[in-house]
Amino acid sequence: MTLYHANPCKTQINMKTYFKVFAFFFSVAILAACTAAENPVLAEASKLAETLNAGKGSLDSTIQAKIASVSEEWGKLTADTTNLPDSATTAAWTGKLTALKAAQETLAAWTVPAVPAAAELGEQKPEDILNSVKEAQAGYDALKAQVDGIN
Repeated sequence: MTLYHANPCKTQINMKTYFKVFAFFFSVAILAACTAAENPVLAEASKLAETLNAGKGSLDSTIQAKIASVSEEWGKLTADTTNLPDSATTAAWTGKLTALKAAQETLAAWTVPAVPAAAELGEQKPEDILNSVKEAQAGYDALKAQVDGIN
């Protein structure tokens, strides 16, 4: 009687196949985990851009309130015909109003750089994007300091 044994080559092929399938799924899982995470530099740039956009609206409201306040005070000063302001006072109030309107125009023209998603970066480096947002923040801070200096 002849005994038939299982083919050892068939067992090896099955083990190799299982190993290859496991390695494929493992590498896909690792790749998905690495690409799904957002770049921390882009996350920082995005958060900073959101803060700047919110600050832009706030600063615009502050400028409008200051323009209204200066106009109201100037109106009170000029309403009293018995005690009209001199030319130096007139120049000071006109300068404040002109500076506030110029700041408002500068703010309207100022934009926050767009922060692309990680997949849309192309040739750009995340550090360059963060630097451009930080430069925009410096411009915003300078404009805010200018507006705060006008009383």
